Amino acid sequence: MKKSNIILTILILILPVGILLTNFTLLAEYRKRNFAKLPMAKDVKIVTELPDFRYVSIDGKVKMEARMPAGMQSDIKDVRVSVGRVRSSAIQIEDFMKEYVRTRVSGDTLYVWFEAKYPAEWGQRNSSQAVVIYNCTLAGIRATDTHLSIDEWQQDEPVVLQVFRSKQLYMGNIRMPKMDLTLDNTEMYLGPALVDTLSYSLGPGSFLNLQPSQRVKVLDEKYVDKSAKLLPPTPLTLPTSSE
Repeated sequence: MKKSNIILTILILILPVGILLTNFTLLAEYRKRNFAKLPMAKDVKIVTELPDFRYVSIDGKVKMEARMPAGMQSDIKDVRVSVGRVRSSAIQIEDFMKEYVRTRVSGDTLYVWFEAKYPAEWGQRNSSQAVVIYNCTLAGIRATDTHLSIDEWQQDEPVVLQVFRSKQLYMGNIRMPKMDLTLDNTEMYLGPALVDTLSYSLGPGSFLNLQPSQRVKVLDEKYVDKSAKLLPPTPLTLPTSSE
């Protein structure tokens, strides 16, 4: 074989390899730049190695080491929950809050609570997303003394939701066959939802606002305290899903 043909053959073999290596380099750089745009790049701590759990218990009232001054109330923090569209359990904690957040998985329940030494340092830790909990499915949530938001909860299993002394609770992007809801001294706004049966108990000082974007087949009233409010007041005004 002529020398020129040998050189040409070598070039033909090397060229695809060079193009492939270039593509890998560009892809790596693209991913690097896009990951850098994620909001959790440096301000948040992610803990992904959580044991499996089916229930979440949140206590938002901080356990203070020092005595709380008379008349002073501990500032409660925000907790957000997202269920569905993830393959594993994870908890996201803002970096400046990580020393105050405590978590423990016992049995099938994830427990989340807060601890601090002094009231002054706790009050300065303002955050709209102190803790974010992710899971692929949940059987129930119990939350007290916290600002709770559930921006997504989509699954084919019924759920239990109990919320006490929460100034405001918002739920949206909900899809499930049944929700057993208990509120006490809590204002709840239920946004876009597809629920076959919504059973609810409204304790003193509770407020349940059912948005027009809902599709609920059956509203099952278990208990409504005389001081509680349900909007709209007539369940018949709710839109129903098509059969």
